[in-house]
Amino acid sequence: MQRRSAGYAGKRQKLARERVFRHRSKLMYELASFPCLATILDALVPAVHSLLRGRPDVRQTLALGLLDNDPVRADDSLHAALYERCWISSAA
Repeated sequence: MQRRSAGYAGKRQKLARERVFRHRSKLMYELASFPCLATILDALVPAVHSLLRGRPDVRQTLALGLLDNDPVRADDSLHAALYERCWISSAA
């Protein structure tokens, strides 16, 4: 398999930065997703804190169900629970 030059990678990055990430429909989707992501994180962060303290309520348990591919465990560190599990699950 042929390796691509560093110049090729730079051209791809430039194209993405100047065209793809500036495209009107892409920007509309990005901007529209911010409130949705904020709402999800507003539910997940307190739920993770409650789980790590051992006291999630019913609503928090439902929020934690969103992470069923990589669930938060009661023995996770706060960093692992919030950044590794929540961020990776929501980004996938």
